[in-house]
Amino acid sequence: DGPPERPDAEVLEEIRERRTDATKGWTEIRDEGTKDVMCVAGEVWEAMDPAGLSQRRTAGRPAIAPDELGQYINQVGNDVRQNKRSIRATPIGNGADKKSAEFIQGRIRQIEYRSNAQREVYSPIFEDALQRSYGFGRVVAKRVSDTSRNIELMLESFPNPDVVLVDPYGAMLAPDCSKIQYAFILDASRTRKQFKREFPDADIVDFSDEHIRIAPEWIKGDSVTLAEYWTIEQMRRRVVFLKSDPARGLFVHKLPAEPPAAAIDYEQWVDVPYVCQYLTNGIELLAKKGQKKRKPWPGKSIPIFSCFGKVLYVQEGTGTQRRLLSMVRHARQPVMYYSYVR
Repeated sequence: DGPPERPDAEVLEEIRERRTDATKGWTEIRDEGTKDVMCVAGEVWEAMDPAGLSQRRTAGRPAIAPDELGQYINQVGNDVRQNKRSIRATPIGNGADKKSAEFIQGRIRQIEYRSNAQREVYSPIFEDALQRSYGFGRVVAKRVSDTSRNIELMLESFPNPDVVLVDPYGAMLAPDCSKIQYAFILDASRTRKQFKREFPDADIVDFSDEHIRIAPEWIKGDSVTLAEYWTIEQMRRRVVFLKSDPARGLFVHKLPAEPPAAAIDYEQWVDVPYVCQYLTNGIELLAKKGQKKRKPWPGKSIPIFSCFGKVLYVQEGTGTQRRLLSMVRHARQPVMYYSYVR
C-alpha cells in the first residue's frame, strides 16, 4: 500500500527536471573521469594534448605513450581481490541478538556467493573508483527460474558506470549513495523503429519536433533513450505507543483494528519512505504488457550503491564544489611530460 499514484504529467516533468539537474551536477566529474580512463588505456595524448597529437600526426612525428599507470592500478586492484570484502551483520538494539545476526549474515553470504560478488561486483566497482573516481552497483530481485514464483536478491555491477546518474546532493550526504532521493539507470539508445517494436502499446511511437523540444536529452535524431527512474515518495503514517508497551511504536495501518483511546499512551505522525521505479523515455511512462507503470521496491532506500575515490570539497567563486579523485588524477600530467620526453 503506497501513496496515491501521481498524474503522469507531474512525474514526467519531475523526471526531465531531475535528469537535467543530475547531468549538470556530474558533468565535470564525468569529464575528468573520462580523461583518467583514457590515460589508463594509453590514450594520454588524446586526453591531455589533442592539439599536439594532431600536429604530430600531420608532421609525421611519433606520439609515444608508455604505460606507466597500469602497474600501480593492478597492484592495488589485486590487493582487493586477495583480501576479500564481505558484508557483516552486527546485532544492535530493538531485540536483536547474536543468533539473528548470524542468520542474517548467512543469508547475505548466500546472496554474495550466488552473485559471485567478489569477482563480478566488488572488485570491478573498486577498480572503477581507482581508474575514474566512481563506480556503481545495484541490488536486484530476480525469479529463481522461469517456472518458479520464488524471488531472490542478487548483486550486480555496471560495466559502464556512466549509465548511472544519481542525485548529486544525496551522493554528497553519504558516500555509499544510501541517502539519494532519485536515480536514473540509462538503457542503451534505440532507433525509433526498435522502440516501436519493443513498445507497440505506447501512446507515442512517432516522435515530433515538439517532443524533441520538450525532451532533448531523451530523443536525439533517430535515437530514443530509455531509463529506469528510481525515486522515493513519502507516506504519512500514524504511529501509536500503547500503555502496555510504551517503548515500542506501532503503525496503526498494520494493526487489525483501531486501538481504544484509553489504551494509547502517545501517538505521532511520521513520513515513511516509499521506494518505486518507473520506466520512461522522457515523454511517456512506459510499461510492458501485464506490468504497472509504478513498481514498488520493499526497502527504505534506492537499491543502488557506490564506491568513490578520494572526496574533496574545494572553495570556488560559485561556492563549495565537490571533487572526486581517482588514483591516476594527479599522475596524468607527469605521464604527459614523460610522453613528451620519450
